[in-house]
Amino acid sequence: MKIRPICIVCLISRAYRVVERLTGDEELRMMALREVLEALNREINHGDNPFHLVPAYLGTVRERTLKRVFSVEDPFLNVKRESNTAAMKALPDVLARMNGREGYDRFRQACLVAVAGNMIEFDVLGREFSLNQLYDNLERAEEELVVDDAQSLYDATSGSRILYLTDNAGEIVFDTILVKELKRVGAEVIVAVKERPVMNDATMSDALEVGMDKVADRLITTGTDTVGLFLQECSCEFLEEYESANIIVAKGMGNFEFMTEYEHPCDVYFLLRTKCAPVAECIGVPRERNVILRLPAGRKLKC
Repeated sequence: MKIRPICIVCLISRAYRVVERLTGDEELRMMALREVLEALNREINHGDNPFHLVPAYLGTVRERTLKRVFSVEDPFLNVKRESNTAAMKALPDVLARMNGREGYDRFRQACLVAVAGNMIEFDVLGREFSLNQLYDNLERAEEELVVDDAQSLYDATSGSRILYLTDNAGEIVFDTILVKELKRVGAEVIVAVKERPVMNDATMSDALEVGMDKVADRLITTGTDTVGLFLQECSCEFLEEYESANIIVAKGMGNFEFMTEYEHPCDVYFLLRTKCAPVAECIGVPRERNVILRLPAGRKLKC
């Protein structure tokens, strides 16, 4: 997926929201934003890089620039801790909805919970999100689902080796439910989180905090700190799992933005909330809707 003009506004807006949280010093804020603008300008005009117009790639450039300027490894650390806490608090109610469900009905409910969890994201242009909205959004998961390839995923799961790419902290709590269901249906599930902090994405510490290591058959990292899946920077360990997977489950908009630029060796199932207009338009659905979308092996989604 390539940037739209509004993406540039969003990239800068998100930078300012982070800068605003990190310092009250106006001079330092101005310096940081100038560094971000210069870095984005270099990349946008770097035509030799085939990914230079991918929103998630530019978001990675922005986040790395801010971490360098402020010498902060994890600008979203407190936000991630609060997100994990809020999601863990909601977990018993979510699990209660699974009681009595069997077969595909139970599996689809787990998919809905995992997709709804993708609502946990901050600083998107024109979107205000509070963790207080979590319960209401979980309740509306079914009615706000506009693309539903859950049956296809269910039918393909048994006997498969699934690579599960997580997205945000907090959200990863609900991912444990779907990972359990994928295994119950008969899959081997390898879960991958980010190697180092980027935005509010889940890292190994988040995965361990919510017990993903007790659920997944194997828990690894991508080997990098990119927003979404940038294969050129991933570790050999991750690439081996990527190449051997029969199915990839990819959470969130960052993965969608990057992964639609590749032809993958297996089917990819995107589970996400359309939190911005460009992603929604690319898929062909309204903003603020839930999506379970299959991308067949070897096919790009051009937008």
